[in-house]
Amino acid sequence: MKRQRKGMPALDLIEEAVHLLRTAPLSYLAAYYVGALPFMLALLYYWVDMSRGAFSQDHAARGALMLAGLFVWMKAWQTVFASLVRSRLLNQQPPRWSMGRLVRMVQTQMILQTTGLILLPAAIVTTVPYIWVHTWYQNVTILGDGEDDDLWKVTTRAAGLARLWTTQNSLLIWLLSPALVMMAAALFLVILPVVEATTPGWTSSLVTVYAALFTLLMIPLSPLGLAIALNVGILIQVVPMLLESLLGIENVLTLGGEVTNPTYYAICCAATYLILDPVQKTAYTLRCFYGESLDTGEDLRVALLPYAKSAARTRVMIVAIALASLCGPSAAAEDSDTHVSPTELNEAIDRVLEQRDFAWRLDRYRGPQDETEKSYLTLFVEAVQQVLVNVFVTIRDWWETFTDWLRSFAPDSHKKTPGSWANWGAVPRYTMYVLLIVLAAVLLVFLARTWLKRGKPPVQVEATPVTLKPDVADESVGADALPEDGWITLARELMERGEWRLAMRALFLACLALLARHELIRVAKYKSNHEYVRELSRRAHSEPEILAAFSQSVATFERVWYGTHEAGPDLVKAFDEYQQRMRTLAERP
Repeated sequence: MKRQRKGMPALDLIEEAVHLLRTAPLSYLAAYYVGALPFMLALLYYWVDMSRGAFSQDHAARGALMLAGLFVWMKAWQTVFASLVRSRLLNQQPPRWSMGRLVRMVQTQMILQTTGLILLPAAIVTTVPYIWVHTWYQNVTILGDGEDDDLWKVTTRAAGLARLWTTQNSLLIWLLSPALVMMAAALFLVILPVVEATTPGWTSSLVTVYAALFTLLMIPLSPLGLAIALNVGILIQVVPMLLESLLGIENVLTLGGEVTNPTYYAICCAATYLILDPVQKTAYTLRCFYGESLDTGEDLRVALLPYAKSAARTRVMIVAIALASLCGPSAAAEDSDTHVSPTELNEAIDRVLEQRDFAWRLDRYRGPQDETEKSYLTLFVEAVQQVLVNVFVTIRDWWETFTDWLRSFAPDSHKKTPGSWANWGAVPRYTMYVLLIVLAAVLLVFLARTWLKRGKPPVQVEATPVTLKPDVADESVGADALPEDGWITLARELMERGEWRLAMRALFLACLALLARHELIRVAKYKSNHEYVRELSRRAHSEPEILAAFSQSVATFERVWYGTHEAGPDLVKAFDEYQQRMRTLAERP
């Protein structure tokens, strides 16, 4: 709970967002790009037309109105995309979009998102509030899905979640937000032409110097965004050349076109936005989910949902039986037209209460009071004697019935002699005496054994936990299924049986458990081995020997487990030495 209150590390949240987006159906990304692509293409066309078109003034207003409509269209589809991601996160069916909900969603996005054209630039100028303003607009995209028609409630919920986990939020903006890249594009495409036109005293070289300095400033402020923009720019230059060289296809760039014109930079920034923004929306969807779970506990329900599915059939059967038991009597009562009088009803209630199942509700029967009351021991002995008498009387009656049945076949040969059961009346009394003697003997034996064991010290029994051995060959079994010592013990057993390949995987899982115990990595099922290497390089940068040993272990393990390299005793023993070396390095002070 302390970790949850503190907030998930930003890199872990980004990894979870990438994994969630990677495993989602393609229809989710299609929903995003149905809204984003028309707006970005229209924005590029409008900018080129307004900057170079000869008759741009004639349709400037009409184009701006079209852009405003496509902006609301894009925000609405981004909300649909966030709702789909949230439903997959909650393991629920995708939301149903009724006409009323669609109208509320479009209304919320149109009223709130359009204010960002004014508030976001103002927040960028003041620097510090930009973190919360940017996050508030992302939260509005996620929460303003039309489910709640109260606009003020959506605003306050988005503001409350924007104030959570400022460090995590800052790192998310630094790594995933394409806003700073769009600022650089605005500098080159809008601000610099305006400056050159309004200040003739500035030379083109001076403007170029200022633009270069601003670009260098953007590199540490948005490293991932600029890296993606650079890759897109290289791709735009390389692909036309490859098409000409391999297929002989001519295009604008190979025919002498310039790649340094403003349209080239605009396309790079637009592609960067389309690549980064889905990941950003997914990360903020996760952030809203974890933020609201602090009050609702929704993350616990999602974590316990796999365990609840196993009991679904049992719950259905219980509900069906309960409904059948409730519906049966009610239907019979509705069909019955009989009216019961109060006297009959009281008599029926008395008969039911006299049954053994309801005897606990009646007052305890004390019996007739005698002036000379007997002791509890005497009453107990008499009660036992009465029970024995009843048992022997029952046996006698059964025996007489049986003998009478036998005599029915030869009525003249056997006569019943009277008084044959005369002496049986004393049998219950003697039987009770025998039982008392046996009970006294058992009590004496118990006391004697207790006396003999009095001087002996108690035997110390050490409880040994029983650990279920997971299937090492199962790819779904992770390093968190056993502790480090458990994996090593299992690896030794596999080596004794000659199962060298499985023993190597058990040793590798023990290595992951070791690093997780020292908080050098965080074990998760969606992480690959190379992601563990990158995570270890971030957290154990001061221990290069651990990183080198782990990288070597990963390479050796993947050659055997995923490749065709055969595992043998020498290779497994050498791999075991790697693990012991890593354990020594991790546990040293």
